[in-house]
Amino acid sequence: MAHNLMRSGFPLLVAFATAVSLFVAAPTQAVIVVTPTVTVTVDALCSGSWSWKQESGTLSCEAGTTALVCSPTWSPVSPLPSNPVTISAGANQCPGAATWAWTAATSNVAACPSVPAGSSSSTLNLAAPNSTTPACTYKVAVTGGGKTGTGSASVTWTTATTPALANCRFGSPPGPATAGVGFPATVVCDNGPPTNAATFTWHVYCAGCAETSSQTTTGSKTLTLPTPGTWNVWVDVVAAGNNGTGQTPTASVQVNPAVVSQPGSYDCGPNFANTRTLPLAWTNGVGNIHVHTANAGHFGPNDAVVVEITAPSQIGTSTYGWISYYDSPPAPSAQRVAVLSDQACDFTKGLDGAFRAFTGGNTGTVNFSTIPNDSGLPVMSVPNRKYFLNLKNVPGACNEAYCDLEIEFSVPK
Repeated sequence: MAHNLMRSGFPLLVAFATAVSLFVAAPTQAVIVVTPTVTVTVDALCSGSWSWKQESGTLSCEAGTTALVCSPTWSPVSPLPSNPVTISAGANQCPGAATWAWTAATSNVAACPSVPAGSSSSTLNLAAPNSTTPACTYKVAVTGGGKTGTGSASVTWTTATTPALANCRFGSPPGPATAGVGFPATVVCDNGPPTNAATFTWHVYCAGCAETSSQTTTGSKTLTLPTPGTWNVWVDVVAAGNNGTGQTPTASVQVNPAVVSQPGSYDCGPNFANTRTLPLAWTNGVGNIHVHTANAGHFGPNDAVVVEITAPSQIGTSTYGWISYYDSPPAPSAQRVAVLSDQACDFTKGLDGAFRAFTGGNTGTVNFSTIPNDSGLPVMSVPNRKYFLNLKNVPGACNEAYCDLEIEFSVPK
């Protein structure tokens, strides 16, 4: 007998369809999660950022990634073994730092000064080691505003180094000179060397004579050239260590014959009725010196006056001086001829072979220099040498029994 599905299964199908229909039509139920409100009060600063950890219910400060920048400096920068040193880590070197902790590197040798106990300020004061050292390292840990930082300084105590030579030259042109009479010469170099850290070999020669040399440890020397003529002088300079060599340019020095001093008075010859001699002591540090022709027998119409000036053994450091003459009342005014020379009774050519006769009124001034110059001034530079101001009246200018003068000598300082 055939099974009728429709008849037997229909009630079941209807029941399934009804169940499906009921499930679809049922409304969806919502799920609600309630998070409680938490109030946290913080009474501490945090230089980084706050972080809430849900699983533990804690709020913590996460430190910032920025640290204090610290670059200590020290003084003196290149200390000698006898120098104490101060290392600074203050506001200029470590901005924001409020506390400091100093330590010495464990690699420092025994000669390196130790960190004094209690060094907790922005400066570290180190004692002088009194010996040379390799690099000595000192560290500082700083804190401030919740941040930290570190810095270090590497200090080396060593002896001074000699700078390299550059542009060696004579401090001033040497000479002029007198045969057999010493005169000073000085060598200077840019950038050193210190005079106690080099050798100076002085060379001198002249035409027809053998070259000679001598060595000193300073750049100053008194040269004595024995014979008249033209001499050449130069200096080889060697710095200490390996800091180079230099040579001064060759200087040409004119050496004049020695002057033989005449004792007592001078005689300017038969063209003069009398030669009046006025000795004048060139003494450093005494100011201006005055002498008077009246004290030498007066200055008659046809007299010659020789003012004898003896240079000191050490001429002052000033480079200029002057000699003036004035009418000395009640004597009348008269025109004179004045010549500054290294020879008494010279009324033709003065010092250095130049014509230096001055015809003036009742007063006059002769300027001079103690070093060679570009101004055309006569030079009075040789210690212990005698120089002369030679004076005479212009013919017919003095119509009295005498026409006296006061002579004033301005001493180079």
